[in-house]
Amino acid sequence: FKGVSKSMNQFRPKFPMILDYILASESNSTIGQPCSCGEPDSLHVCLCNDCQHFEPSCRQCFIKAHLGNPWHWAEVWNGKFFERQDISELGHVVTIGHDHHEALHCPYGAVKDPLEFHLVHTNGVHKTKVYFCRCPLTRRDRMELCLRSRIFPGTVAEPRSRFTFAVLQDFHLQTLTSKKSAYDYIFAIRRKTNNAFSKRVPDVYPLFLRVQRIWISLTMFKRSGQVHGIDQHFPSRPAGSVAVPCFSCPERGFNVSDTVMDTVTDEHLVQLFLMQDGHFGLQQFQKVDDPDDVSLLPGAGFFPRDSDYLPYERDFIVLNAKQKSTCSNFNALEMQNKLKFRGCVITGVVAVECGRHCVFLSMVDLRKGER
Repeated sequence: FKGVSKSMNQFRPKFPMILDYILASESNSTIGQPCSCGEPDSLHVCLCNDCQHFEPSCRQCFIKAHLGNPWHWAEVWNGKFFERQDISELGHVVTIGHDHHEALHCPYGAVKDPLEFHLVHTNGVHKTKVYFCRCPLTRRDRMELCLRSRIFPGTVAEPRSRFTFAVLQDFHLQTLTSKKSAYDYIFAIRRKTNNAFSKRVPDVYPLFLRVQRIWISLTMFKRSGQVHGIDQHFPSRPAGSVAVPCFSCPERGFNVSDTVMDTVTDEHLVQLFLMQDGHFGLQQFQKVDDPDDVSLLPGAGFFPRDSDYLPYERDFIVLNAKQKSTCSNFNALEMQNKLKFRGCVITGVVAVECGRHCVFLSMVDLRKGER
């Protein structure tokens, strides 16, 4: 710790100089001077703090410099202070879904008034204006055009809010590394938009909850190799699975050849060891929930499909109920279940793991306590 303190103390004499450069990065001495473009009445009024290097410019030069980065904020000098504005407030309309190799703007896009919606990016919530590509040879619906431009729509039909792929990827990484909740993440995004009056920024939290759930599910499906037909290369694995298997356990055709499997003398060397254990602390209590809630990847992870498992569980419970027991220990267990798991919809979880490396392979919910 002494080394850390000594290292920080070296910065203390540099504080005035560091503060000078921090303040200098928030303004520029050329603000208000004529722009280098030479256009009449074009003055340096715009800065961009999202670009690593950006010289002050007029509004039109800012637009030209950000055709490829339309979600950068423009810090516009209004005579008293710098006001944060979206590029649409400078007079630009973003074209969505057009192939920019052919032309910068879709020649058919401006036949109607531009559409205005909220777009959530890593630097804030933008209220922007867009034209959708209307080229007759590449006619797509608006959802496809958004996805083509790396924008995820909030709903399928005419969404009022959309999210960039970048903000969804950023949240996914943030929540995996720091356990950050969607509420805190969106609140930080709103403060990035307006740190003084964040309540004036539209609240996209409810919509973000749904979109990020879809995004994470699709990311799992993509990374599992299912998009590329990985099942045809591993016929011994469950079809459509997105779960990560144990890569160290012996698997025919993957890490052990058919020859070794058929000729090995010590069978335990290529034998799959499984173990099973239950955890009755993983409970779900009765609560107000969405009755129509469904899994986006049913049966593709560790838990089986409800349509396959619930009938089996129901038949087992009926069969077990018909078997009467006079054992006092069993009756005591029944009483314990009634008290311990009162109000629980799910009373625990049973998991199957590989015996060598403790990698989870499958799980099921329990609904009858420790029976």
